[in-house]
Amino acid sequence: MSWSLAPGSIVEVTFPGNLYGQTVLSVFHFKYDVDFGSPDGAAQLAELVNSLKDVGQLYPLWLACMTEDLITKNIVAQAVHPIRFRRYEFPPTALFGLVPFASPSANMAAAITKRGDFADKHNVGTLHMPGVPSTFQEAGSISGPGMAAYGALATKLPDTYVDGTWVPVLYNRADLANCPTITEGSVRDTTRTQRRRTKGIGI
Repeated sequence: MSWSLAPGSIVEVTFPGNLYGQTVLSVFHFKYDVDFGSPDGAAQLAELVNSLKDVGQLYPLWLACMTEDLITKNIVAQAVHPIRFRRYEFPPTALFGLVPFASPSANMAAAITKRGDFADKHNVGTLHMPGVPSTFQEAGSISGPGMAAYGALATKLPDTYVDGTWVPVLYNRADLANCPTITEGSVRDTTRTQRRRTKGIGI
Protein backbone atom coordinates (compact mmCIF):
# COMPACT_ATOMS: atom_id res chain seq x y z
CA MET A 1 0.00 0.00 0.00
CA SER A 2 1.42 3.38 -0.99
CA TRP A 3 1.60 6.33 1.38
CA SER A 4 1.72 10.07 0.79
CA LEU A 5 4.65 12.36 1.48
CA ALA A 6 3.48 15.83 2.51
CA PRO A 7 5.23 19.12 1.67
CA GLY A 8 7.71 20.00 4.40
CA SER A 9 8.19 16.37 5.48
CA ILE A 10 11.49 15.52 7.16
CA VAL A 11 13.32 12.38 6.04
CA GLU A 12 16.20 10.76 7.89
CA VAL A 13 18.88 9.01 5.84
CA THR A 14 21.46 6.81 7.58
CA PHE A 15 24.76 5.52 6.19
CA PRO A 16 25.53 2.52 8.43
CA GLY A 17 28.48 0.19 8.62
CA ASN A 18 30.35 -2.24 10.83
CA LEU A 19 33.87 -1.39 11.99
CA TYR A 20 35.84 -3.80 14.17
CA GLY A 21 32.59 -5.31 15.49
CA GLN A 22 31.05 -1.90 16.24
CA THR A 23 28.01 -0.55 14.39
CA VAL A 24 28.76 2.97 13.16
CA LEU A 25 26.24 5.41 11.71
CA SER A 26 26.30 8.75 9.93
CA VAL A 27 22.88 10.39 9.95
CA PHE A 28 21.53 13.08 7.61
CA HIS A 29 18.17 14.89 7.43
CA PHE A 30 16.36 16.38 4.46
CA LYS A 31 13.23 18.48 4.04
CA TYR A 32 10.81 17.71 1.20
CA ASP A 33 10.67 21.26 -0.14
CA VAL A 34 7.74 21.22 -2.57
CA ASP A 35 4.40 22.98 -2.97
CA PHE A 36 2.43 19.77 -3.46
CA GLY A 37 2.96 16.37 -1.86
CA SER A 38 3.56 13.03 -3.50
CA PRO A 39 1.07 10.13 -3.45
CA ASP A 40 4.00 7.67 -3.52
CA GLY A 41 6.34 8.47 -0.64
CA ALA A 42 8.42 5.34 -1.08
CA ALA A 43 9.29 6.33 -4.65
CA GLN A 44 10.40 9.76 -3.45
CA LEU A 45 12.70 8.20 -0.83
CA ALA A 46 14.22 5.96 -3.49
CA GLU A 47 14.82 8.95 -5.76
CA LEU A 48 16.53 10.83 -2.94
CA VAL A 49 18.80 7.93 -1.98
CA ASN A 50 19.71 7.21 -5.59
CA SER A 51 20.76 10.85 -6.03
CA LEU A 52 22.88 10.65 -2.86
CA LYS A 53 24.63 7.59 -4.34
CA ASP A 54 25.54 9.29 -7.63
CA VAL A 55 29.23 9.81 -8.45
CA GLY A 56 30.62 12.83 -6.61
CA GLN A 57 27.66 13.06 -4.24
CA LEU A 58 27.24 12.51 -0.52
CA TYR A 59 27.52 8.72 -0.25
CA PRO A 60 30.65 8.26 -2.44
CA LEU A 61 32.32 11.13 -0.58
CA TRP A 62 31.42 9.47 2.73
CA LEU A 63 32.95 6.19 1.54
CA ALA A 64 36.10 8.10 0.53
CA CYS A 65 36.53 9.06 4.21
CA MET A 66 36.18 5.50 5.50
CA THR A 67 38.85 2.88 6.10
CA GLU A 68 38.64 -0.22 3.94
CA ASP A 69 38.05 -2.14 7.19
CA LEU A 70 34.56 -0.67 7.31
CA ILE A 71 31.93 -3.13 6.09
CA THR A 72 29.05 -1.18 4.60
CA LYS A 73 25.39 -1.97 5.26
CA ASN A 74 22.21 -1.02 3.45
CA ILE A 75 21.45 2.70 3.39
CA VAL A 76 18.31 3.41 5.43
CA ALA A 77 15.74 6.13 4.68
CA GLN A 78 12.67 6.96 6.75
CA ALA A 79 10.12 9.77 6.82
CA VAL A 80 10.07 10.99 10.44
CA HIS A 81 7.86 14.12 10.34
CA PRO A 82 4.97 15.00 10.37
CA ILE A 83 4.13 11.28 10.22
CA ARG A 84 6.67 8.55 10.90
CA PHE A 85 6.52 5.84 8.25
CA ARG A 86 8.42 2.57 8.08
CA ARG A 87 12.09 2.36 7.17
CA TYR A 88 13.27 1.54 3.65
CA GLU A 89 16.65 -0.01 2.85
CA PHE A 90 18.77 0.49 -0.26
CA PRO A 91 21.96 -1.33 -1.30
CA PRO A 92 25.30 0.46 -0.89
CA THR A 93 27.50 1.19 -3.89
CA ALA A 94 30.55 -0.50 -2.33
CA LEU A 95 31.07 -3.33 0.14
CA PHE A 96 33.84 -1.58 2.06
CA GLY A 97 35.24 1.88 2.79
CA LEU A 98 37.62 3.23 0.17
CA VAL A 99 40.70 4.30 2.18
CA PRO A 100 43.36 1.52 2.07
CA PHE A 101 44.57 2.03 5.63
CA ALA A 102 43.27 0.82 9.00
CA SER A 103 41.93 2.99 11.79
CA PRO A 104 43.53 2.90 15.25
CA SER A 105 40.05 2.32 16.74
CA ALA A 106 36.36 2.44 15.90
CA ASN A 107 35.67 5.21 18.42
CA MET A 108 38.26 7.66 17.06
CA ALA A 109 36.25 10.18 15.06
CA ALA A 110 36.61 13.26 12.93
CA ALA A 111 34.00 15.97 13.41
CA ILE A 112 32.33 18.05 10.71
CA THR A 113 30.38 21.08 11.89
CA LYS A 114 27.05 21.80 10.18
CA ARG A 115 25.68 25.33 10.38
CA GLY A 116 22.55 27.25 9.46
CA ASP A 117 22.30 31.01 9.01
CA PHE A 118 21.41 32.02 12.56
CA ALA A 119 23.44 32.14 15.78
CA ASP A 120 21.53 29.82 18.06
CA LYS A 121 21.84 26.24 19.26
CA HIS A 122 19.44 24.93 16.62
CA ASN A 123 21.64 26.24 13.81
CA VAL A 124 24.72 24.20 14.62
CA GLY A 125 25.30 20.46 14.72
CA THR A 126 28.04 17.87 14.32
CA LEU A 127 28.48 15.01 11.89
CA HIS A 128 30.79 12.46 13.51
CA MET A 129 32.94 10.45 11.10
CA PRO A 130 34.00 7.29 12.93
CA GLY A 131 37.08 5.16 12.39
CA VAL A 132 39.58 7.78 11.21
CA PRO A 133 42.08 6.04 8.87
CA SER A 134 45.68 6.12 10.10
CA THR A 135 46.76 8.35 7.19
CA PHE A 136 44.02 10.86 8.04
CA GLN A 137 45.35 11.66 11.51
CA GLU A 138 48.64 12.59 13.12
CA ALA A 139 49.21 13.15 16.84
CA GLY A 140 45.57 13.96 17.50
CA SER A 141 45.15 16.24 14.49
CA ILE A 142 43.56 15.67 11.11
CA SER A 143 46.29 15.33 8.46
CA GLY A 144 46.36 17.00 5.05
CA PRO A 145 44.83 13.99 3.24
CA GLY A 146 42.19 13.78 5.94
CA MET A 147 41.29 17.46 5.68
CA ALA A 148 40.95 17.05 1.91
CA ALA A 149 38.62 14.04 2.16
CA TYR A 150 36.50 15.33 5.04
CA GLY A 151 36.52 18.79 3.47
CA ALA A 152 35.05 17.45 0.24
CA LEU A 153 32.23 15.88 2.24
CA ALA A 154 31.70 19.03 4.34
CA THR A 155 31.43 21.15 1.20
CA LYS A 156 28.61 18.90 -0.05
CA LEU A 157 26.48 19.15 3.08
CA PRO A 158 24.53 22.27 1.97
CA ASP A 159 23.72 20.80 -1.46
CA THR A 160 20.11 20.15 -2.46
CA TYR A 161 19.01 17.06 -4.40
CA VAL A 162 16.57 16.10 -7.14
CA ASP A 163 16.29 19.59 -8.67
CA GLY A 164 16.02 21.27 -5.27
CA THR A 165 13.23 19.00 -4.05
CA TRP A 166 15.29 17.81 -1.07
CA VAL A 167 16.96 20.40 1.16
CA PRO A 168 19.49 19.37 3.85
CA VAL A 169 18.50 20.47 7.35
CA LEU A 170 19.70 20.39 10.93
CA TYR A 171 17.45 18.09 12.95
CA ASN A 172 15.53 20.15 15.51
CA ARG A 173 13.85 17.61 17.76
CA ALA A 174 11.99 20.33 19.70
CA ASP A 175 10.40 21.82 16.58
CA LEU A 176 10.54 19.50 13.59
CA ALA A 177 8.40 21.83 11.51
CA ASN A 178 11.21 24.39 11.65
CA CYS A 179 14.45 22.53 11.04
CA PRO A 180 17.13 25.05 9.90
CA THR A 181 18.60 24.65 6.44
CA ILE A 182 22.28 23.69 6.37
CA THR A 183 24.21 26.48 4.67
CA GLU A 184 27.80 25.58 5.63
CA GLY A 185 29.97 22.62 6.55
CA SER A 186 33.49 22.77 8.01
CA VAL A 187 35.99 20.24 9.36
CA ARG A 188 37.40 20.46 12.86
CA ASP A 189 41.16 19.98 12.75
CA THR A 190 41.47 17.57 15.68
CA THR A 191 40.24 14.02 16.23
CA ARG A 192 37.93 13.17 19.09
CA THR A 193 37.02 10.06 21.04
CA GLN A 194 33.35 9.16 20.96
CA ARG A 195 32.09 8.19 24.41
CA ARG A 196 29.51 5.54 25.14
CA ARG A 197 26.66 8.06 24.84
CA THR A 198 27.53 9.02 21.25
CA LYS A 199 29.83 6.23 20.13
CA GLY A 200 28.94 5.13 16.62
CA ILE A 201 26.19 7.71 16.17
CA GLY A 202 27.32 10.20 13.55
CA ILE A 203 24.63 12.81 14.07
